[in-house]
Amino acid sequence: MSSRVDSHGGNRQWIILGVCALLVLLAAQLGYRWIEGRAATLSAAADCDLTQGCQAGSGRQQVRLHFDRAPASHQRFIATAELSGLSADSVVLDLQGAEMFMGVNRYPLHRDASGRYRGEVQLPACTSGRMQWNARVVLGTGSTQQVATFTFWAK
Repeated sequence: MSSRVDSHGGNRQWIILGVCALLVLLAAQLGYRWIEGRAATLSAAADCDLTQGCQAGSGRQQVRLHFDRAPASHQRFIATAELSGLSADSVVLDLQGAEMFMGVNRYPLHRDASGRYRGEVQLPACTSGRMQWNARVVLGTGSTQQVATFTFWAK
C-alpha cells in the first residue's frame, strides 16, 4: 500500500484559518462601532482656543476642556476637564488627527481634590506643520458613554 499526502488539505486549513481571523476582526470592528454609536455626543464650537477653555454640551450638561498651553507635537501639556450636570466613573482624553490617522492617543484623566479631571498628554510628531485635531473627552459610567468633542489646531 502506498500512502499519499493530500497537498490541498494543508492549504485548505490555512484558508479556513484566514477566513476565521477575518471574521474575528470584522466582528471586533463592528462591535467597536456599535459601542461608539451608543455614546451620547456633546459638541463644542469648531476651532475653539483650548488654552482659554471651551465648553461642549447643552443645558445643564456641560464639559469644559482646557489646555495649560498651546499644544504642539512632542511637547507635554496638562489637559483639564470640568463636568457640570454630569458624572463619570472614568474620564479619558482621546486625541485624533482630524484628517490623518496619528495612532491611538488615549490618556486617562484623574480626578483631583477640586473635582476636575487632569492628565499630562502629548501629541505625536507631525511633519506636515499645522494640523487639525479632535479632542474627545470620553465619560464612562457603567455600560454607557458620553463623548464631548472639541476641534483645535496644533503645530
